[in-house]
Order: sequence, then structure tokens, then C-alpha cells
Amino acid sequence: MPELTGTSALSLFGYNFVSTGLKAASADQYQGQVASCYVEEPLYPDFMRKEGKIAMKIYYDADDHSILGGQLMSKKDITDGITGLSIAIASGWTLEDLALADIHFMPRFDRPWHYLNVLAMAALDYKIGGADKLLF
Repeated sequence: MPELTGTSALSLFGYNFVSTGLKAASADQYQGQVASCYVEEPLYPDFMRKEGKIAMKIYYDADDHSILGGQLMSKKDITDGITGLSIAIASGWTLEDLALADIHFMPRFDRPWHYLNVLAMAALDYKIGGADKLLF
């Protein structure tokens, strides 16, 4: 049975805060070396002329890159993102798995690289197949 990740959401002062798995406050309970990456990204490509940003933090094992936890914050609804991250943790995914996960793309609605792909790529220092050249 997969472990429970303690996924939660809170809406406060116009912001949506979502969290799953390991957090800064619980990182010392992990038996390995914890690393993290923080990224702020636009939710939409420039050509859509839509406002929306997301702040993201991911926690992972520094040695094997297994995903341990994460938090997202935005004024937009990003609850589907934390659900995806929770499933990735429960399934034993690594940053490499998340970086190249085939997350839906639909022109006029979102960007080719989902923000979770971007978060994992950033944690890997964009060393996945030249992905740094493809980001908005």
C-alpha cells in the first residue's frame, strides 16, 4: 500500500496554498539527504495575454532524486497540480520521471511544459534533453 502524503489545501486572502508530503518543518525526520528547489513561473505563455503566476517548492532525495514533498501557491486554482505531485510521491517517482511526464497540453488553455515539469527540470538544473531551450 502506498504511503499517505498528507495532501492539503487552504485558500486565504485570495491565494491558494496546497501541500503534500515532506515540508521544511519535517525534513529532519527523513533518513536521507534532503534537497529542495524553489521556482516562480507564469502559468500561461506570453502569447495568451493571461495573468497568473505560481510559486512552487519541491523536496527530494539528493542522492536518488525520489520526490518527497512539495508546496504550490497561486491566486489561480492549482489543486490538480498538488494531486499530481501526491500521486508521483506515492508511486515512487523521481525528478526525472516528473520532468518528462506527459501532462496534458491544449493550445489556448495552458503551456506546452506543465508547471510540474518545469519544477522538476529546475531541480535537475535543466539537464533533461535541452529542456531549458523550450521553456517560456
